[in-house]
Amino acid sequence: MNRIAQLIRNITERLADNPLLGKLLGGASVALATQVGGHVLKLLSFACLARWTTNEEDVGIYASAWSMILILSTVSALGLKTTSLRFLPQYLEQKKWSLLRGFLRRSYLYMAVAGLLLAVAGSIVLPWLDRVPQFDLTPASVQAFMIAIWIVPFWSFCEVRSSIIRSTQHIFQAFGPPNLLQPLVLILGSGFMVYFWDSLDANQILYLIAFSVVLILILQEFSIRHLFPVEVRQAPAEYDESEWKKVGVPLLWISLFIIIIGNADVVLLSMLGQDQEPLGIAAATEGLSKEAESGIYAAATRTARLSAFLLMTVNAIVAPIISQSYARGEKGDLTRICRYAITLAFWPSFGLAMVLVLFGVPILEFFRPGFGVGYWPMVIIAMGQLVNALTGPVGLLLSLCGHQKASLRVYGGTTVLFLVLNMLLIPAAGMYGAAIANGITLVITNLLLAGLVYREMKIIPLPYLRFSLKKPV
Repeated sequence: MNRIAQLIRNITERLADNPLLGKLLGGASVALATQVGGHVLKLLSFACLARWTTNEEDVGIYASAWSMILILSTVSALGLKTTSLRFLPQYLEQKKWSLLRGFLRRSYLYMAVAGLLLAVAGSIVLPWLDRVPQFDLTPASVQAFMIAIWIVPFWSFCEVRSSIIRSTQHIFQAFGPPNLLQPLVLILGSGFMVYFWDSLDANQILYLIAFSVVLILILQEFSIRHLFPVEVRQAPAEYDESEWKKVGVPLLWISLFIIIIGNADVVLLSMLGQDQEPLGIAAATEGLSKEAESGIYAAATRTARLSAFLLMTVNAIVAPIISQSYARGEKGDLTRICRYAITLAFWPSFGLAMVLVLFGVPILEFFRPGFGVGYWPMVIIAMGQLVNALTGPVGLLLSLCGHQKASLRVYGGTTVLFLVLNMLLIPAAGMYGAAIANGITLVITNLLLAGLVYREMKIIPLPYLRFSLKKPV
């Protein structure tokens, strides 16, 4: 016991001498609990939905509709999810209450208009989409997408308001509602429907998502009112729209490209499907409907992202810290922030990736019997995510430190590559082709971004091989 007490005392003393790492670890503990709990609940909710849906195809329809929500809500968010992390920490640091209020008012107005226009346009286009020969959509898919399109404006508000709360560095309030509340509503609501009505389809799941979004917005409004200084509500609004647009437009495209790379493969798989005579590597999935294959692939991708969720957690912490350090001109701290973040994210991610390689089949079978055929796609994506963890918050560094145009070119090029590879490989190899396209794109994107960080900022984005608490700041 004396040794344990001495160890704790030593760690506490070293963290006191290293405020940057102490701040990072302190925030990471809350974020880690929220993100781990949220990721586990999201996987559990998806497993419950996969097991409880009446038809296997409904799993794929729901997964495709949710991916579509994520992509289109990024469009209607207009890049404000990242732009708010760029400006709000600076305004809070410099007590520019009028600009902060103006930013919030303009953000809400622009998002409301963009979301409404997108929902109306989608409602007009979707019924005609299945007439395109390549997109042979079932009536059930069209109906689910019609529900999803009207969730889009509200979900974009949830995501941007989460970033607004993140700018205050209150991590639990930022991530708790979307990460914990939504999967709980899905689990309890779907369980209620199955117990009393003995049926569950994609449309019912989407109605539950809509209900959870309303609850999240209510909680976020409460948090914003209590976390921001009262001076913000009392100050007259000022607008620096030229600067916001200058930064926000590239960040909109970057956010859109990132979300497309992360989700478009599920949607394309449900629309395109594989050919009647696929390549030999896809023999295990031959005979599956494209909706069923999309559901299996969605389970594989969500499981593979287990190996990178620690990076997402650390990114959530370092984003406002990077922004504030950049605003204060403390560029020496940026190198240490980057390398600490990578170290905290990579080594645990490596261990999780090995767990997926060793026990991937039983993990996938937990979702629904027969989902084990998604093992190799899961492994391919997990390896790509491991490269993502190895390079760390390179995208954030570029976006938050004035190099968003350089990173935009990388994301734009790799998104085109991603879509072309999916269009070519999905018909030939189904989910295997989608996984190969995903893995190749992840590796190329992160290596190019790491090269940009070194060229523009002279930071080597690699983990510390031997982690030490002794590096003072």
